Amino acid sequence: MKYINYIKIFFVFYLFILGSKSYCQSQVAIAGELTYEQNILPGNDESAAISIRNMGPDSALVRVYQKDYVFYYDGTTDYPEPGTIERSNATWITYTPIRFYVPGNAEVTVNFVVQVPSLDTLTGTFWSMLMVEPMNEIVPEKNEGITVNSVIRYGIQIITNIGNTGEKNIEFIDVNLMKDNDKRVLLVDIENIGERIVRPSVWAELYDISGKKIGMFDSTIARIFPGTSVRKKIELGEVETGIYKTIIIADCGEDDLFGLDYTLEID
Repeated sequence: MKYINYIKIFFVFYLFILGSKSYCQSQVAIAGELTYEQNILPGNDESAAISIRNMGPDSALVRVYQKDYVFYYDGTTDYPEPGTIERSNATWITYTPIRFYVPGNAEVTVNFVVQVPSLDTLTGTFWSMLMVEPMNEIVPEKNEGITVNSVIRYGIQIITNIGNTGEKNIEFIDVNLMKDNDKRVLLVDIENIGERIVRPSVWAELYDISGKKIGMFDSTIARIFPGTSVRKKIELGEVETGIYKTIIIADCGEDDLFGLDYTLEID
């Protein structure tokens, strides 16, 4: 059976606290996109730039480094070492500068190039992340003898599609019904088992035992990389008790449409 989710844009906030709930915030931010997606053929390259803005009055030390990135429907998110996952493009990327100061109330540009190897066997989507981390944003504070440290870093997704190649294919892993107060929520777990990134629009259509359509219920659009998975939440509202025929649709655009028939019992 076929079927079909960043990023869009991705922001990572790390807060390390020892015995306290208060923290300090960074003055460094990304001025622009947190996702760069490019279609590049083998043997070719593409360049782009990341603008890093210091909104504070003091100079800030920043470092840039690479990580791979995967996520799963159970909520697990991992950042392996660059080049670890099968579809990592980390080794294709060069960037500069790596460690630098951003003056107060100013911007510094990090330039990067994605050079795709000249291999005819490459197909589909490859990706990794450039991490931007202010080094002097670790600010110790003393509050009644308690030390508080905070670190903020940003993850910029670098996505490389090998032209228009790569099969789109997804798998419905599981479907479950949960109750949120008086509302019913359908949990649909979806894995990308294809070769190319997908961004499915997911919805459920409910029909009663007579075949009458009860309604169509939407979910949000999310990015799913090959080998990763997501859990989509479809709010059914206050649907009455009963047995319903449910058709779950994942639309990846064009002719890439995937569906699942499911019998839903609401009690």
